[in-house]
Amino acid sequence: METKKCTACQIDKPLSEFYQKHRGGEGVLSECKNCTLARNKAWRIRNRQQYLEWDRGRYPKRKEEVKQRGRKYYIENRDKIRKRTSDYQKANPDKCVLYTTKRNEIKRGLLADLTLEQWETIKAVFKNKCAYCGKRTSRLEKEHVIPLSKGGTLTLRNIVPACRSCNSRKSNNLPEIPVKILLF
Repeated sequence: METKKCTACQIDKPLSEFYQKHRGGEGVLSECKNCTLARNKAWRIRNRQQYLEWDRGRYPKRKEEVKQRGRKYYIENRDKIRKRTSDYQKANPDKCVLYTTKRNEIKRGLLADLTLEQWETIKAVFKNKCAYCGKRTSRLEKEHVIPLSKGGTLTLRNIVPACRSCNSRKSNNLPEIPVKILLF
């Protein structure tokens, strides 16, 4: 495997760790990818105002072109895109439900920072049982202890697993029985 020494960090690395030259022939750049990215990021931080002005002027010029290209691609590949989306949603129902819930709550201006890993942890702590009736079910719902309509959020401290009947029965009221809330 061929290697090259990065001029910035002075470490021998494989050629795959270097960007290809865009102009002026074949070969790779003298800096490795990590050093190039770090240098570019530092420049953007140092020249923030200049970068923002450049970026602001760049996108609106191409906005309509990018939009049209996206529409054209969707029309040409509609069935393939729909199938890929459907397959993903069937394979990852929890991720899709969580993503939709978080998106809706953020749009409404509510705090929503629950992750899929946290949801899995919550279910494990409750042993995959409903927090209210203790029934084990294959499909637990995310139950807001303090309802959204009363200022609740989609956070680790406000979510417990509940079966559909308990979640529906509680509606937008506070819980009738005390519930163990996770305090991490």
